[in-house]
Amino acid sequence: MKKVFVFMLLILSAFVLYQARFSSPSLNNSVLGSVSPYKFDGNIYIGREEYLNGLKNITDKDVLILDQSYISNPNFRIYNSYKITNLEDMTYILNILLEYERNNPSKWDRTLISMRNEWLIHNLAYRFEINKVRAKDLDLDNDDEGNFLFW
Repeated sequence: MKKVFVFMLLILSAFVLYQARFSSPSLNNSVLGSVSPYKFDGNIYIGREEYLNGLKNITDKDVLILDQSYISNPNFRIYNSYKITNLEDMTYILNILLEYERNNPSKWDRTLISMRNEWLIHNLAYRFEINKVRAKDLDLDNDDEGNFLFW
């Protein structure tokens, strides 16, 4: 049964990766506190733990991204990433993350396609209740760049 499920997940992943190639909206000029022209209508906050912990009036619509680009395996963690299901919104948020990285250079190095694919796989895992606790948040670390399965 587990082999059948893994096979199905691989097929779904391949389909999602194929579909993801055809949607890439341009970046809005604003980096933080932006509102997407798509379905997402919250604010995006990116920073280290001290910054995120000090935020007030955060809503369920807001996206919090933890900057861990300074650790040995540089990483950005998108909290509650499963709530964003629209591909254009994912791409929009990831473009803002890439803009943040350009303004705050580090050793973190991920491509838009790789991050978007990882997000889609995480959302599939969350939806099918495969280790929901782990799939709830998205860790975009360097070690997962270019991997097909991010587990």
